[in-house]
Amino acid sequence: MNRIDSNNEKKHLTIIALLAAAFYMAIGLIDGPVIAADSPSYISMDITREPVYPLFLLMLRTIFGESIQLYGLPFYLTVAVILQSMLWTFAAYYVGRVVYKYGVIYSYAAAFFQIAVSCINRFIANRGSMYSETILTESLAMPLYVIFCVVLWQWYEDNAARRKSHAGKEDALTYVRNRFCNRYFITLLLLIFVLISIRKQMLITVLMMLAMSFLHDILFKKFRSIKSFFITMIAMVVVVTASNLMDCTYNYVHRGAWITHTGNNKAAFCTLMYAANESYAEYISDEGIRQLFLDMIAVCDEEGLLLKNTTADMNWLDITEHYADSYDVIGYNIMMPMVDEYVAENYSVDYPKSVVISDDVQGVIIDALMRHPSIGLIQVVFYNVIKGLVYSNCRATSLGMVVISFALYLIYLVGVVSIYRYSKTNEGKGYDIVLLAEITLLGILVNSVSVGATIFPQPRYMAYGMGMFFLVLFIEICKFLESKPLIRH
Repeated sequence: MNRIDSNNEKKHLTIIALLAAAFYMAIGLIDGPVIAADSPSYISMDITREPVYPLFLLMLRTIFGESIQLYGLPFYLTVAVILQSMLWTFAAYYVGRVVYKYGVIYSYAAAFFQIAVSCINRFIANRGSMYSETILTESLAMPLYVIFCVVLWQWYEDNAARRKSHAGKEDALTYVRNRFCNRYFITLLLLIFVLISIRKQMLITVLMMLAMSFLHDILFKKFRSIKSFFITMIAMVVVVTASNLMDCTYNYVHRGAWITHTGNNKAAFCTLMYAANESYAEYISDEGIRQLFLDMIAVCDEEGLLLKNTTADMNWLDITEHYADSYDVIGYNIMMPMVDEYVAENYSVDYPKSVVISDDVQGVIIDALMRHPSIGLIQVVFYNVIKGLVYSNCRATSLGMVVISFALYLIYLVGVVSIYRYSKTNEGKGYDIVLLAEITLLGILVNSVSVGATIFPQPRYMAYGMGMFFLVLFIEICKFLESKPLIRH
């Protein structure tokens, strides 16, 4: 790159950074801290929450105190919004910087699509907030996930370039050192550790790493390397173990108990309960817990919260809405109070041990129901996964929107296949775009299945990869317009 090109790149990237900063900071300062339903549990460092975000708020609370008020809230929450907005700005800038190699228009488009998703959340969606100004884990997890996807892309680009230039020239030790002892891989491990310590939904990053390694190290014969797959597996085990140790250390220091955060069973419990009925009690061997299950299912049935309470005239979208409406009622109004009461009556333990036992009681019911999955459960999960896919690039408000969503996926896939075929006959040109498309779509698929199997899909769970999806779609369309012969190869 010559000096003029370098100066142009710096100029455009500076403009992108300033535009992104102006947008996120302006909206953040206009809105001030947005307190959502879950925000108090992070502020109070509830035992059900992962450690990073409560510690982030605690650090700011310690520095700035709680006496100074702004927007009718402690000032430290405004500082949190400013820092969160800076992180979102960096994520938009970072994507733009990495795709600058394709041209200036792609760099601006990269930042634009990240900002556009925020605009949809703030000005169109019912929630009316961008998450960057909200006191929720999404305020950190969403931009960090975008950065994770870009770094994962850079790592696989680096691997592809190294394999091409050093094919057959590296011994085993050199191969491992070059692939895994570089800044991209180390950055990925740090990002995954932080993400899953922010919210456990981000375990999807672990699954993405394993899936990408399986595809490129096991499935694709050209670059097959079983040792690389096992090294990736070991690295993921180490990162997850480190995150659990952080959980335990945090709770030991804060509560005097060596435990991870609780409440992990709630999502699976509510889904299984929704699809269950009284007959499932026979699978629970413990008599007391079996009766507890029957009592809970009876209350759920009486209030019309179960899958069996749906009617024949409801389509699959209606069923997902019924499930979403039932989910929190089952969890917060029925399951948690009744399980806590059961534990109080049958165990002489104090907090936080009582919370751990509540998780264990839920676990007994979950294990029993999971061993006997029903058609209803499979149906609910399948519907949720489809809805999650729709929410990942569109709005699941009607069957028409579902059609539009899957039409976009079809165009996306056609573009990927076209560019891949072109790369095979043109010395690998365009393969880097295929990699980005693969990572982006894989993230959407893994997240949709993970969310759909445990909780009801909603925009704030599904919007993580939306900006990246439309960026890839934009690149595909532009490349098609630049070189129409792409699809004829």
